[in-house]
Amino acid sequence: LIQTCTVAHFYLQVKNDIMATKIYCPTDTAVLLASYACAAKYGQYSAQTCPQSLPIDRLIPGRDQYDQSDQQWYERIVTYYKDHHDMSREDAMVQYLQLAQDLEMYGVETFTITNKKGTPLILGVDALGLSIYEPNNLLDPKIGFPWSEIRNLSFHDKKFIIKPADKSAKEFNFLVDKSKVNKRILA
Repeated sequence: LIQTCTVAHFYLQVKNDIMATKIYCPTDTAVLLASYACAAKYGQYSAQTCPQSLPIDRLIPGRDQYDQSDQQWYERIVTYYKDHHDMSREDAMVQYLQLAQDLEMYGVETFTITNKKGTPLILGVDALGLSIYEPNNLLDPKIGFPWSEIRNLSFHDKKFIIKPADKSAKEFNFLVDKSKVNKRILA
């Protein structure tokens, strides 16, 4: 990431994915990421320049599910933010990205699918292969297919087919909402 503009755009995209919960982020990591986001937006911490309140809804993903007030979030974030002295805005964005890349779902593109019985599932595609998740648990895949164990991927209309490398194993068939989704999966 050589140019500042590239870093900034990549930072904003990853931050957006975390806030949209496309990338799962544990609470403690979210607080640290929020402190880097503050350093990226406001610069080095100073009691005079730090806002008296922060847009917590744009810093902590899914904050409503936790029993903490905005003031409690503010105090936790500012505690870390103070530690980022002598950090430029660009360095804060880079630190944010370095921390984010270690998150469990970073780099995983997800798609909504259903099995033959109509049960909703999530298909995750990443550099290691394909994984099938339950919608409420994106951390523990129900089943995984490393690329080395996949012989062929294909689709017909809304049907997506995974053919394992082991020819004696049965095919896995899933359905998607629109045939365009299958094209995106294979892209």
